[in-house]
Amino acid sequence: MKKIALFFLIPFLVNCNVEDWSIPQTQCAEDIPNLVSGFAKEKLYQQAIDEAVRKGIPGLVLLVRTGEDSLWVGSSGKAKIESNEAMMPCHIHHSASVAKMYMATAAMLLVEDGLLELDAPVKNYLDEDIVNHIDNCKKATVRQLLNHTSGIRDFILETNFLTDYFNDYFHNNNTADFLKYVYDKPSKFAPGSRAEYSNINTVLLTLIIDKVAGSHADVISDRIIKKLDLKNTFYKNEQGYPNPNGLVNSYWDRYSNGKLENITKVAIHFDETNVGHDAMLATAYDYSLFIRSLMEGKLVSHKSLNEMMTWKYDQKDEIYNGFGLLREITPYGDAIGHAGGNFGVAMQVQYYPERDVTIVLCTNISGFFLHQLAMKS
Repeated sequence: MKKIALFFLIPFLVNCNVEDWSIPQTQCAEDIPNLVSGFAKEKLYQQAIDEAVRKGIPGLVLLVRTGEDSLWVGSSGKAKIESNEAMMPCHIHHSASVAKMYMATAAMLLVEDGLLELDAPVKNYLDEDIVNHIDNCKKATVRQLLNHTSGIRDFILETNFLTDYFNDYFHNNNTADFLKYVYDKPSKFAPGSRAEYSNINTVLLTLIIDKVAGSHADVISDRIIKKLDLKNTFYKNEQGYPNPNGLVNSYWDRYSNGKLENITKVAIHFDETNVGHDAMLATAYDYSLFIRSLMEGKLVSHKSLNEMMTWKYDQKDEIYNGFGLLREITPYGDAIGHAGGNFGVAMQVQYYPERDVTIVLCTNISGFFLHQLAMKS
């Protein structure tokens, strides 16, 4: 759903009394090449994620890559509490908003193809029933969807959406149903006047890609997943989606009373019914391959990458918005990537260009985290 700030660990005071909404799954198999033993900080990293598990987080995977060849991946805790299955680096995790990076990359590929214009109004690409009912759709541009300056309301924050969703997790909404939650309501601000993160921007972007390319899922499958040979990344087309072998169970402390519920079915159904702003699945290693390949110019041109990294400051969330990317200024240099938080997932995918370091952290609990273990490699 919504982005989260650079994070690592805070205690979750929970126990393991679990209401079982799980789906049986096959344990994952190791498939990570070139793992480095004797990594300079591996003991520090492992101790940190072990401590997080002792404080109540079900399971974590942490990946740290420095330079081209130095890669360490550690895991701790449980992928599935019910069967006592240990979390492993090969387990697959829900993306939450990390998916936005993939959608923006797909859009820029179409810009390079000449099929999409960044400064064209979105009304040129969307159906009239959407344009006529969503304020700012006649004025906002594709660029403003990508950098969150469109001013279009976020359906996820609408009270009636939240009420409906929390009363029926398994209702089969489609994209049009979600968009109707903002129909005929005023925009947040005039397009281009400021930046404010909104999930609906990426949802509308997927509809635009569908219009010009036939299927945004095909673009992602053919020009990102297959091109990079991401064997453990899944969106809408990949075999096994939305419940591939090795997918972690998802947990939630619904009432903040220390009781974990298994909400795996809820998380999977969410992926089935949502597009664009969420709903990808991958291993920590595959997430790292994507962000590194993007930043090295292996997916889009350097010109396109520079467009993606033209930042707009989001005063509300105190972060810089690019095209599907977030830039955070840290004591260790700029961190570029995206975070995600949703039912049964909190994660971070970031690249530090000044140090050529990639960090990926995946957990299987709903929540938002503050950073404690900063990049010290």
